[in-house]
Amino acid sequence: TAATQVHYLCGLNNLGNTCFMNSALQCLGHFSDLTQYFVSNVYTSELNRDNPLGMKGAVASAYGRLVKAMWDVGHGAYAPRMFKQTIAQWAPQFRGYNQQDAPEFLAFLLDGMHEDLNRIIHKPYIEVPDADGRPDSEVADEQWDVYKRRNDSVVVDLFQGQYRSTLVCPVCSHVSVTFDPFMYLTLPLPIQRQKWVEVLFVPMDTALHALRMRLLVRKDDTIKQLKKCVAYFAQRDAARLLACDIISTRMYSVYSDTDMLGEIRESDVVQMYEVGVDTAKAAADPLSEPCAVVQLLCSRSSTPSSYGYSYGPELITKPLMLTLPRDGLTLGELYLQIARALSRWSAVDMSRVISQLQGAGDSNDSDEQLLELLGRAACLSVHRAAPPSQGQYRNLSSISSYAYTGRRSYGPPSAFRAFEDRVTNDSCEPLTAANEKKALASKVDSSPLYNNAMSITVGAAEQEGSGRRRPRADLDEDDYSVKWDSSSENDGDCKMQGTPKRARSDNGSDNEAHDSNLVTPLFTPTADDDSKLENAEPADPEPATRAETADDDMDAGISSDDDMASATAALSFADLMGTTVCLNTGDTLLCEWSAEGTKALLAELGSGLDASDQITDMFNFERTDAFAMPPMDDATQYKNIEPVELLHVGQAPRQAPRPAAGGQKQRHVTLEDCLAEFTRAEQLGEDDPWYCSSCKEHQQATKKFDLWRVPEILVVHLKRFQSSRAWRDKIDVLVDFPLTDLDLTQTVAGPSGSDLVYDLHAVCNHYGGMGGGHYTAYARNPEDNMWYDFNDSHVSKVHDPDSVKTEAAYMLFYRLRAPEHGDSAATEKIEQLIAEFKETGAQLSTANDDMDSPSNASMQLGPRAMSEDSTSNEYTMDISGLASRTHGMDSPRSDLGNASDMDPD
Repeated sequence: TAATQVHYLCGLNNLGNTCFMNSALQCLGHFSDLTQYFVSNVYTSELNRDNPLGMKGAVASAYGRLVKAMWDVGHGAYAPRMFKQTIAQWAPQFRGYNQQDAPEFLAFLLDGMHEDLNRIIHKPYIEVPDADGRPDSEVADEQWDVYKRRNDSVVVDLFQGQYRSTLVCPVCSHVSVTFDPFMYLTLPLPIQRQKWVEVLFVPMDTALHALRMRLLVRKDDTIKQLKKCVAYFAQRDAARLLACDIISTRMYSVYSDTDMLGEIRESDVVQMYEVGVDTAKAAADPLSEPCAVVQLLCSRSSTPSSYGYSYGPELITKPLMLTLPRDGLTLGELYLQIARALSRWSAVDMSRVISQLQGAGDSNDSDEQLLELLGRAACLSVHRAAPPSQGQYRNLSSISSYAYTGRRSYGPPSAFRAFEDRVTNDSCEPLTAANEKKALASKVDSSPLYNNAMSITVGAAEQEGSGRRRPRADLDEDDYSVKWDSSSENDGDCKMQGTPKRARSDNGSDNEAHDSNLVTPLFTPTADDDSKLENAEPADPEPATRAETADDDMDAGISSDDDMASATAALSFADLMGTTVCLNTGDTLLCEWSAEGTKALLAELGSGLDASDQITDMFNFERTDAFAMPPMDDATQYKNIEPVELLHVGQAPRQAPRPAAGGQKQRHVTLEDCLAEFTRAEQLGEDDPWYCSSCKEHQQATKKFDLWRVPEILVVHLKRFQSSRAWRDKIDVLVDFPLTDLDLTQTVAGPSGSDLVYDLHAVCNHYGGMGGGHYTAYARNPEDNMWYDFNDSHVSKVHDPDSVKTEAAYMLFYRLRAPEHGDSAATEKIEQLIAEFKETGAQLSTANDDMDSPSNASMQLGPRAMSEDSTSNEYTMDISGLASRTHGMDSPRSDLGNASDMDPD
């Protein structure tokens, strides 16, 4: 009977991943005054079918029919098929049976009902007046009145409040205050907002120690902010810092300025190199800077596979960055820069090598002997940077792209991204002199981002132990006439047959190399060299260039390739120091250290390294200075700490204790903490500046939100999900929220006139992660004041009210406590509307029910069999046709499919 009928206990069937909808509907349906507004059919008298911003009354009508059906079912289950179909008709994102976000659905539902029930038929145009220094209370009331003159509905009465936004210019201190309405609050969780990032700063000055920093940063900051922090402590220019991700001895990625620090793992170390160019300009256009930034890799000499497979080099150092002049770079200057870069990490005193390279032109016999040993120990080759536009890997998937070149498939274009390439023996070419005129011509014809000068041939013969005894895999026999003998019995020597005519760079372009510009192999001639050259079989030059080759040989006074090889072999390593080479930003230098050559060089330098593995023991990358930033409540205030003085390599490095990360652990979080985080002032990012009307400039202003006016029903959305380009995460921390007595009197900045105390009425829960999960709801029954658990169609009583506090709480629904005498203003207004409707709107309700409501026969069905499928065909056709005419969409019946075929979440 009606006297014993129970309400608010009707479950909702899962139609296939519709738990997000069911949980939000249960929370919304347990506010008695809102439910009575729809059950009594009052809403039909306020339908605004002419609102161009609304859904022609369809969303409000669908919700009204659903609430009435659940009200009559009482204790049972209901299948909201027609409601879902109506929502999908007007919000295509909710079509089908995919996982959806409950707050997103609730926002659409409330906004749709507001526009469908907006009491303002014709919205007037009202220009919002400026504050002009008036009191905030006056401006807030004025702007709220302007808003209410265009927006007035039961949703505004119950769910909408007002917040204050304050912007302060950091230059002129100009203050801008605006007031805006809100439907629900999205509160950030104040946990793990800051994190420790370890940075290894490598200064350009090789006489200084590298500095290992442990910095406290904000997770939502970018690499650009990290560069500024490092630049402050090291007293350097942030524009000249290059941030990289190094895994072991290889370059994994080059960070862009927009990469988020939250994506960096706690175990990662950001390698921060100081270079001699503006990294932002050089990344976009390498030719805009007079210098080139080149990556240096050191490896031990390797032997190619007997099957012809080219293994990657066995690297023995971390990647280093060299800033080199683009024009006029000689081989001697290049070796000098390499020696200086390695001296910081070398366990051997390399001052003598550096001194001899500095005065290579005036060296004596003993000096030349040291240089010859250096030439035998270290062999240089280059991996040319390929323009992204020319690399076919850009058309491949992310996985195959990395397998092809090693580069990530995402991120902005940058010349430095070439450092991510997979460097193999076959991808490198020997280093010799470059044709200066040809290099200049290539620059003239170059593209803005990458120039053809990157592919200028700099070839050279190889030396002992090299793993590149044969031409690269992408070279044709006709394009390369050099053949190397890599037999193990000839260790320390190399056999050359003919001379290189043309080498092909990594970007696929061919570059001619005139014989007169070739540089001799970088090894010391031996007594057996003549016999090796006699046994060599010179390759026949190409027919098209045979005459030209002969002319060049005649001009050089050389009668044949063999004669030229014999002549050039007489040159020593010191004689090559003045030859010119050409390198460009993005190129990678590979310096191979041979076992025998390194042993002889170290013996000359008088090192005391163990002879078992001298190459590996030559460098120690653990010898760095250290600095640890003290823990701070606000990492953005790092400039309150004194900068760090960099130490000379001759000084003993400092040791910094690892800061305790106790303040960054997941701690006990309360709802008040979340509200405080929401109202905390923060500075706008560089990519989101604010235009100051006083300065007439865009500034990084300080922004602060305050609650000014709170609604009757306060919906709180806890921001548990975080996502970025490379990762997604959910924060499963327990937020302690009160079931009763949530006092916002001191939190609200506007005048309230009375205490603002809220009581919890419902909780929307999400279990799982970003990839999938399940929604449920806890709600307090307005009739018996007991808590119930709503898990789709299953409804059960909650015996312990405190058990509704879980890590899964996603949305909280609070209701403002009514005054001691009487009801709230919104409740009184709804009761007055119901009373007026009963007196004057009964006939209108009956007429509307015939068209918009389920038939009386369907309302008498059993609770388990009840479904919106019983809705009249007339209504379905009316809604579908109306939506098709207004939005150009077809009826969703053909798009939704069969819900019984879908697996529930």
